[in-house]
Amino acid sequence: LNEFYQVVETGNKLDAGDFCLAAGYSRAFKHFNAGVSVKYIQSVLDVHTARAYAVDIGLHRDIELNTGVLYCGLAAQNIGTKLDYISETPHKDKLPAVYGLGLAYKYEKSLGLLNASKPADNDLELSAGFSYEAVEDFCLRLGYRIIDSSKSAIGSSITGFSLGFGFPIKTLGGDHGYSYAPYNNLGNSHHITFNFFFGHQADYEDF
Repeated sequence: LNEFYQVVETGNKLDAGDFCLAAGYSRAFKHFNAGVSVKYIQSVLDVHTARAYAVDIGLHRDIELNTGVLYCGLAAQNIGTKLDYISETPHKDKLPAVYGLGLAYKYEKSLGLLNASKPADNDLELSAGFSYEAVEDFCLRLGYRIIDSSKSAIGSSITGFSLGFGFPIKTLGGDHGYSYAPYNNLGNSHHITFNFFFGHQADYEDF
């Protein structure tokens, strides 16, 4: 990307890739749920390989209201060591640590969501979403991410929109769907997801 956030071809090629192995544990307490995961991260950039270790921590609570259910969550991600691509130099790259707060409110067939995310090396990002179960086991979904277009490589604020649909099929124990989001200079993004939940149906039926 150049200074105007335009993609410029240089003709040079290099290999790059990331690998992450994680193990997690969660537990339900009387008034909240908590979870933690430990991760091993390996990043390859051309001929250089860097490794790091990190943890993710999360808290979750459901609050029953007269008109619906309020879901609250806190998370801290990628808290750990630095990536060292070239050991002979003192420079090391920090992991992209992120701190987040999320709220969701469910009322009958509608679900609204708000999320605040603060990367350690960037400005606060806000996002919102809405899901409506139009017919049984079929939901229409809309999202918007509030970004500062002057500091974003993906262009103007219109790129914050996303839309899609989902199939929260409880009998199959999962929530599957599709979403679309435009990213201006970087093109459009299409996501197909298959999520499966394990355990008693009551653990996921509200989603």
